[in-house]
Amino acid sequence: MGKRNPSKSKEKKQKRKEERERLAASLETIKRAYDNVNWFFQELKMFHTFEKNGVTATVGLYLVKELPEEDQKWAFELMKTSVKEFYIAGGWGWKDREKWEELTHETAYFLLAKEKDTKKSLGFINFRFDLDEGVEVAYCYEIHVTPDVRRKRLGKFLMQILELLALKSKMKKVVLTAFK
Repeated sequence: MGKRNPSKSKEKKQKRKEERERLAASLETIKRAYDNVNWFFQELKMFHTFEKNGVTATVGLYLVKELPEEDQKWAFELMKTSVKEFYIAGGWGWKDREKWEELTHETAYFLLAKEKDTKKSLGFINFRFDLDEGVEVAYCYEIHVTPDVRRKRLGKFLMQILELLALKSKMKKVVLTAFK
């Protein structure tokens, strides 16, 4: 048997220690993001109202457990009618239960846009703070707007809010998966 090289062993041990410290720092950043996201959203008062292209909406931020069940169901149905066929065509398949669990994960947040006067839901973003390949991210799981407000810049407005929340939360990226 060969002799162990003590310097290589020390290097490996040091690298593992540094990796654990990086992971701990990343997880702390994510924890702080969750702890402060409501406060950050309140700072963005100018982004609580959308008025463009004949659409007037208010935007709220909700942790999934704070979002009324009827809004959760509405978001699920909008998502299902918007993208189910793409999931199936793309070979990913679609299972209502799994998509519901993803949408209503305990750490999920919603940016929900509602028509100002009627309170009719118009669009939403479903997101979480997470690690993606070791990098702190705001992961946009879903972004959907109703057909009547598509191409009126409401989705872009919601993404801008998410980008600002990610920036204030010290996330390094905003990530989403899109179909071609």
